[in-house]
Amino acid sequence: MMHQNPCFPFISMRDFLGNLERTGNVLDIEAMNQDRYELTAFLHKLWKERGLEAPVIRIKNLTQGGRTYDMPVVTNLLGNYRHLGLAFGAKLTAHVPLSSYYADLYDCMVAKLARVQAGDLISKQEIAEADAPCKDRVLMGSAVDLFELPVIQHYPVDAGRYITTGMVILEDPELGVNVATCRIQVQGPRKANVYFNYGSHSMSFCERAKKRGSKTISVAVAIGSDPVSWVFSGARLCSLGVDELAAAGTVMGQPFQVTKCETSDLRVPAHAEFIIEGTIDLERLE
Repeated sequence: MMHQNPCFPFISMRDFLGNLERTGNVLDIEAMNQDRYELTAFLHKLWKERGLEAPVIRIKNLTQGGRTYDMPVVTNLLGNYRHLGLAFGAKLTAHVPLSSYYADLYDCMVAKLARVQAGDLISKQEIAEADAPCKDRVLMGSAVDLFELPVIQHYPVDAGRYITTGMVILEDPELGVNVATCRIQVQGPRKANVYFNYGSHSMSFCERAKKRGSKTISVAVAIGSDPVSWVFSGARLCSLGVDELAAAGTVMGQPFQVTKCETSDLRVPAHAEFIIEGTIDLERLE
């Protein structure tokens, strides 16, 4: 029988990472050179040797594009089933074989998702910008430079450097909010391309906006949000028109806190590490 973790819910990635750190599940690495694909190679070796028992990896100084960033890079946050269970409120005993938890972990997650599937969602809570950690520092206009973030090129065959954990937030006047994890290629200081699969909810929102005569659609990308909202963003657990952030709050048992964007009326995770705001050009494909 799986018990509730007393630390649940985690309202931010920092809270979640802090809990993992206290239990010895974070491996700190002083420096890596991704221009030589050291992080890529290390992760492949780690997954081969440790699989679903691999720890979170935090690189303190990562080099990419000839620049060494002093901003920590975190990866494999939910690649370990123990971490996934913890994110959803399960209490897992250390040193007990992970395989013994599979059935209980499944039951725990199904139970948490039941209210979402029933459509009984807890409404989001909007908090003041002054109280939102994601607003600690706001950059506008020419002060924005996406290359100030340690965005990496994962493989030599990649077309460039990609944000792979960004939660792309769109809104439709009839359907409401959609949140999805999509690959985002950084192409310049203030330009990025986002990839939407045809048939995806995100593409549907864009197609609907174009049919209304819009040439652009407002978008926000949240990076480094809490683990539950990131799971909802990355897995299609909600039907079209169901707000993934409200769903995340429902699983967490409390209203999901959001705050208003600087350049649009979109509401974004208040406790995310970074928010990127912009517009998507609906008439231009690259």
